[in-house]
Amino acid sequence: AFGLEDPYHLAGNPGDADAHPDRIAVVEELAPTYGNGTHHIILAQSLVGEPEGFAECDVLFKNTWIPMFLGGKGTSPVKFPAGAGYKIPRGTPLVMQLHLQNPNDVPVTDTASVAIKLLDPTAPFTPAGIFGLDNRAIKIPALTSGHVTEMTCDSHGKTLDVFSTLAHMHKLGRHVRVTRNSDVI
Repeated sequence: AFGLEDPYHLAGNPGDADAHPDRIAVVEELAPTYGNGTHHIILAQSLVGEPEGFAECDVLFKNTWIPMFLGGKGTSPVKFPAGAGYKIPRGTPLVMQLHLQNPNDVPVTDTASVAIKLLDPTAPFTPAGIFGLDNRAIKIPALTSGHVTEMTCDSHGKTLDVFSTLAHMHKLGRHVRVTRNSDVI
């Protein structure tokens, strides 16, 4: 249960040092379930592991996390294209971070999760991943309505086969439009 705070919560594990890193799991689909009060979910591999259990987290994201899923409330499951998957070495520590919000003064108790569907790891697959963009230089004048801002993507010379996008905003944001070469996607 939580109240009016706007905290990030972390469910972590330290990983399995005795696992066989040459064995892999290949993720085919990530399907979130958003409980009441869940603003967003991040599911990530942790390069260093996190303490076992559930704790409050004072940051949105750590540079020791490799994202697998990022989604705001109502985001559809991510299903990779046929023959593509996200590779995870066995024993890799995973973390799930929840951003919880409750605009009411009545505590909320609920459940949030991400179901992971796996491919046969012995079958050939095309590796998939996340290419993140972030613009924290957005300046919105105080008490402004209808302000528009934008950012552009620099793929650093890489060719990307994009099959899914997620635009995300907090608090006062009302509309996000994602385009590719001026075409709305």
